[in-house]
Amino acid sequence: MSFSLTSSLTSWLRRPQSAHHARTPARARLAVEWLEDRTVPSSVQGVMFDDANRNGAADAGEAGLAGFTVFLDVNRDGVQNVGETSTVTGVAGQYAFDTTSVPPAVVSATTGHQYDFVAIALLDGRGADGLGAGRWMNTTATFAIVNRTTDPAALRNFGAYFQPFAGAGVQPVGTETPANVATAGAQSNAVVAADAIGNYVVAWRTTNADGTGTVIARVFNANGTARTSELVVATATGAPEVAMSGDGSRIVVAWSSYNATTNSSSTSYRVYSGAGAAVTGAVLIGGGTSTTSISLDGVATGATGNSVVLYRTSTFNKSFGWSGPALKAQRYTANGSANGGAISVASPNLINGAASVAMDGAGNFVAVWDDTTSKGVSTVVNFQRYDTAGRKAGGLITVASGGLDGGNAVKASSVAMNASGRFVVTYVYGGQILRARVFNPDGTAAGAVVQVATADFSGGQPAGVAIDGAGNVTFSWTDNRQPTPGTTSSYPSGEVHVRRLSATGVLGEVLIVNTTTAGRQSGSAVAATGNGKFVVVWEGSGVGDDSGVFAQQFAPL
Repeated sequence: MSFSLTSSLTSWLRRPQSAHHARTPARARLAVEWLEDRTVPSSVQGVMFDDANRNGAADAGEAGLAGFTVFLDVNRDGVQNVGETSTVTGVAGQYAFDTTSVPPAVVSATTGHQYDFVAIALLDGRGADGLGAGRWMNTTATFAIVNRTTDPAALRNFGAYFQPFAGAGVQPVGTETPANVATAGAQSNAVVAADAIGNYVVAWRTTNADGTGTVIARVFNANGTARTSELVVATATGAPEVAMSGDGSRIVVAWSSYNATTNSSSTSYRVYSGAGAAVTGAVLIGGGTSTTSISLDGVATGATGNSVVLYRTSTFNKSFGWSGPALKAQRYTANGSANGGAISVASPNLINGAASVAMDGAGNFVAVWDDTTSKGVSTVVNFQRYDTAGRKAGGLITVASGGLDGGNAVKASSVAMNASGRFVVTYVYGGQILRARVFNPDGTAAGAVVQVATADFSGGQPAGVAIDGAGNVTFSWTDNRQPTPGTTSSYPSGEVHVRRLSATGVLGEVLIVNTTTAGRQSGSAVAATGNGKFVVVWEGSGVGDDSGVFAQQFAPL
């Protein structure tokens, strides 16, 4: 409520004024007059549209979407709460709010400007049984900020498109959820592993305010609820790798860390119980010196907690600089002690190539790596199998070969193995095509090479891959979409994609994993969680953290 001062001094004001001070006549009166609020009318309107080409703009031919809830998110939590004003989009997707009588979400302490948060609630398209055709995915932010002071008649449109599940053969279970609790600093390099019944562990690296890094792990139950709080594993500069035994009793986290003084890396690991209790402290696999650098490539476990770590050793020569690397594997028992000596796997000619390792339930394992031929005229992806005693099982197998670089090189290899020993090798052809091939436990091919996806893999990041007990294979990767036309962004936005190759060789359709599309989503990993289920983790922007680690579970239709 506001007020103003008025006076009935009309006759007095009309009188001639002398140069002397005149007294106010006795009949003059000052009165207080109460007025109505003088709030400037404000409104928000727009349309919800079917963004078929996913460019974030309402283009010709893209119809409006009826039946979606649009609400004023006063507390800015992304959820429509009791008391928050809402409406439902009409037959042409239109909506409108008169915000004049609605409290603003924020009032600026410096300018006094009033701000509203207009949000949409996406439909998932499922039936009452939780199964159904698919879900709606937003192509614009799920909320819009409106300055009602400077934009009293705001126009805000929202876009979405329908993602079907039927062709993919799988569907999301629940919603994407954050793995990290602490949100200070950037969370990155997310990895995941699971046991035979679906419990899983997520590990990642946090960049601290002082530039240092911390490796964090967190254990989750099969239903997605957290079993532990964040486990502070170690201080490290490198990305972690993680493995979980089939019986769920052991978790192994490994990492590398760079020392600026020696200009070299050291590699360590740590063992936890399935409940998150430390079984060992940080165990040094190999320490870096001024002439030796040891970097992590991968870690894998068997059914009861025995494990293997794959790493590479490079040496420094004053005349030639760093040379190598020598690719090695070290086996460990479930209590974290070394099981025999280091195994020499290979001496790749390709210094910066990828390498990976996987293990079956009994302890047999397979190592895969990028290389070039001895004369350096072409790139190759090789694998070597080992038995439970760490001895070579069969000879070296070349999965793929290509040019030395550019459009037909083969790089970024990775491997996954199930409890019975069936395994799958992935690699990138020409920097853009993700390919894979499945192998039987004896190393013979179980099928032809499969072309999984076409995307920008030029960064050299291997795809995520997992294989379940039945032989179904799941792939995950980042698809770098180009900036929305008309925006000033110079960076592409990323989506995390997933695709299933059935045990019978049927390749399903691609699904987008992340529900949040604002910001960049990248760096995915996947783990099979039993009965055809799997979980995907990635880093990016989401509810509660603009640089966090998120997880999404999936199950067969």
